[in-house]
Amino acid sequence: QGLAAFHLASRGYVPPEGAQNSTKQAKWPEEYTAMRSNLKEWKEISQNTSARPDHSAYSNHAEAMIELADLALCLLENSPYFKLTAPGSDSIVLCHQDYGKGNALLTDDGVYVLDLDGVTYDLPVRDLRKIIGKRAEKRGRWAEADIEEVLQAYTAVNPLSAEIREILRIDLIFPHWFFGLTKNLFLKNKFLKPYEIDRIVKLEQAKLALLNVSG
Repeated sequence: QGLAAFHLASRGYVPPEGAQNSTKQAKWPEEYTAMRSNLKEWKEISQNTSARPDHSAYSNHAEAMIELADLALCLLENSPYFKLTAPGSDSIVLCHQDYGKGNALLTDDGVYVLDLDGVTYDLPVRDLRKIIGKRAEKRGRWAEADIEEVLQAYTAVNPLSAEIREILRIDLIFPHWFFGLTKNLFLKNKFLKPYEIDRIVKLEQAKLALLNVSG
């Protein structure tokens, strides 16, 4: 509810002249495409370095995750996304991008949102997807009840249209969690245990039935 109130209060906010201005508005197709290209490039790298167990694990799962990225990108291109993110859209808010217990202070006057250095203009879906995904990753499972708990609390303050909910579904389909884990292999040269990659792939695949994705 505190996040919803923050989003509502930020709607239409214009930063002072000269302030740094971060925006992801209308940039999701570009972001999805860039991440998908990375997954493809890393697949080729991992196939050439398959002696490393973590690279071998990546190679085993890469194509399925690339197909998931392709699906999300296709759905996004044929969704209301471009209408919702057009210039002047009242669906755009300031997203926190790292909302959680560590940066939300509950008081008698309501929730104070802290650490605003990472805010960016976008659909509220950006924050909701991260919260929902973080809960699923922590619990090791996806559950409709968990998602509804988040959405019911949020929409009690800031209702979401059917179009916005569809964008959330699409963003949940994209393999953000696989990308977030495995980028450490290729961008930071960190070693991963193969079971970590297998676990995140299982989490990605487990969400598909819940999100009405066939096949």
